[in-house]
Amino acid sequence: MALSWSKEIIFSKKTWLFVGAAGVLGTALYTAYRLNKIAQRQRMLREAPEKRVLVLGLDGAGKSSLLQHMNSGDSASALKPTNGFSVISIQNEGVALNIWEVGGGETIRSYWENFLQGTELLVYVVDAADEARFSLAKEELEKLLADPLLKGVPVVVVANKQDQPDAKQGGDILEALGMEVETSERDVHIIETHTAEDSASLEEIEKLKDMMRTLWPKD
Repeated sequence: MALSWSKEIIFSKKTWLFVGAAGVLGTALYTAYRLNKIAQRQRMLREAPEKRVLVLGLDGAGKSSLLQHMNSGDSASALKPTNGFSVISIQNEGVALNIWEVGGGETIRSYWENFLQGTELLVYVVDAADEARFSLAKEELEKLLADPLLKGVPVVVVANKQDQPDAKQGGDILEALGMEVETSERDVHIIETHTAEDSASLEEIEKLKDMMRTLWPKD
């Protein structure tokens, strides 16, 4: 099956590479995932342990736009919904940091569990202006956090699309999801983002980058 490839892009003085994006459904999704993992390892110049970030959320939450904005600061171009998955991978100090984004459509959500293994940070993106789907977002998040593979894994809830007039603030989103920042089970963080290029949004996105940077080995 053909994979689409993008050019290298620079982020935070490190080279980020979209490893692959597969537009697949059903059982072909997981097959493509396994094949991509094998090809990814073969492309590495040296063996490197993986630090894994998983980005999930319902379709339309803005996951792809958020990652594009993180990488290039550009969110003006229209993006198609992710029907399969995409991976951003960088290497530093002999460690590969892989950021996996998986589509949030109804069919694909049933395959989320196949991507949980080895996750060290879960980023859960919510459309803060789509109150009608908060209950569904909560239901899907509860399924994820009940999986033993995510036991103790920190969660960053992204209250996205704050530039929309009906958007709820971060605290309201946490309440709707039944999440608490202070919990004995895991660290929970909330950030408020949108893709408009202003200082407030850039500051929040920088917080998310900082959380990902903590996975790197200390100098």
